[in-house]
Amino acid sequence: MVCPKKCSFCFSKKTKDEMSLEDFKRYADIAIDRIGTSRIGFVGGEPTVHPDLLEMMHYVIYQKGIGASVFTNLLGTDTTINGMSSILKKNENITVIWNNSEF
Repeated sequence: MVCPKKCSFCFSKKTKDEMSLEDFKRYADIAIDRIGTSRIGFVGGEPTVHPDLLEMMHYVIYQKGIGASVFTNLLGTDTTINGMSSILKKNENITVIWNNSEF
């Protein structure tokens, strides 16, 4: 997921390519149905700037019935960040990564 920051600890490729919602669902189905994955982590770049993040989260939590985690620096829109709080269940988590030297 694309991020405008260049944090030294980030392992994301510096690319502008985004995974489509359809591709995400296909890969999530394989991970959940065939492999038995019980939690999907949304990591970066920066998940909150992906246009389909909320739909992706809703898919894994409510349609597939597994857990989700989001690792974020909260650069996304207020709509996305507020939407995350309405989708996440009590057992889900958001980890905020703060690296002031990179901002």
